Amino acid sequence: MKILRLSFLLAALTLSQSCMGVSSPPDTGKVEANSSNEVVERQLVIDQVSTAIKANDFAGLNRMADHYRTSRARTPSGMWKLGIFHASVQYDLSEGLNRASGCVSPNADFVRKWLEFDPRQPAAIVTAADLRMTNAWCHRGSGYANQVNEQQWEGFREETRAAFDILEESRALASADPEFYAVMASAYRASNKSWSDLADMLDEATSREPYYHRTYFRAAFSYLPQWGGSPGTLDQFARYAAERTSTSDKTGFYARIYWFLEDCDCASRIGAGHWDDMKQSMRDIYERYPVEFNAQNMLDVSCKAGDEDEALYYMRALHPEATGDGDFVLMIAGCKAMGAMGSVS
Repeated sequence: MKILRLSFLLAALTLSQSCMGVSSPPDTGKVEANSSNEVVERQLVIDQVSTAIKANDFAGLNRMADHYRTSRARTPSGMWKLGIFHASVQYDLSEGLNRASGCVSPNADFVRKWLEFDPRQPAAIVTAADLRMTNAWCHRGSGYANQVNEQQWEGFREETRAAFDILEESRALASADPEFYAVMASAYRASNKSWSDLADMLDEATSREPYYHRTYFRAAFSYLPQWGGSPGTLDQFARYAAERTSTSDKTGFYARIYWFLEDCDCASRIGAGHWDDMKQSMRDIYERYPVEFNAQNMLDVSCKAGDEDEALYYMRALHPEATGDGDFVLMIAGCKAMGAMGSVS
């Protein structure tokens, strides 16, 4: 891949500097939830998706997709419900797709019928492209490049081209759904597109919808060492994400990039070498979404970083009933033990 272009390199300034003077549009998305319980609220979306798929309820899927896209609804922690919708659809439809099945999806017919039900539904088009990308990675397998034989590569390239074709042929319609660009980011990585090409695509994506998390999450893989990136290029990308979303989220997206990569076990050290930036980013998230799920996540990260003072801030947030810091003696001891493992610096 080519080196990052200037707009990304400029983001290598300190995080607060990189977000100064940015005029991204304000985020109009609001939390839409029956409770402050993040896990429960996510599961409601997941269950609704699963029920609709099992019932071949294409109208129901379309209603969900349209509502989450146009409302830009959030869970209590600040995640897009549209993103949870797409992740759930993609997960359910990948069931049964493996090498033993010849990397032929048993749910391809479902997607075809969904497209036929309403050919103008962006979510159905995006899902069709993503399923072809899932087919592609099935053909390739999870081994190192030198362990992939030519037949596997051919299947990988063929399915990747098919995904590209679906996206490009329906760009004017399907790109109304920001998941379009998330899937495109996966196709770019599979095609070994240059970082310059990826940056152009990201600029287009974020000019249309800067706050959709999954666009950044899927693009982040391209900046990992196994794909030709490095800790430095990943950090620059995380700063770019924070820059594009700073009007409403301040520096919050910086931490979200690293959280995502740790959650998928794709990066073992959250913000290594940039703890002050990570700490500020977490504070910015918690300022906007002050819920238990975020506080617990931030507490764990702070403990791993060995920052007991920052961890204490979130202990207090989680336990407002405490009469004093003496109530946290056992929690602080556990925090110290976590920090001794040295998983974050």
